[in-house]
Amino acid sequence: MYNGWQVGQVEQGIKMTTRPSIKSEQEYQAALEAIEQLLEAEPGTPEGEEFAALAKLIEEYDDIHYPIKG
Repeated sequence: MYNGWQVGQVEQGIKMTTRPSIKSEQEYQAALEAIEQLLEAEPGTPEGEEFAALAKLIEEYDDIHYPIKG
């Protein structure tokens, strides 16, 4: 567990956090801090799986709250 983020059940090939989504800017900032600690994580390790899950949640939040206009 990193900054309150914990890996939970497996969904679509990667482990998802126990939180279904990032719901606030505070949770978003905590997720960014947590993923920073996991940048060196190896794929296939628990830390690598947690990195992948956090990356997906951060990407979903970014897409909603910080869309790239093109």
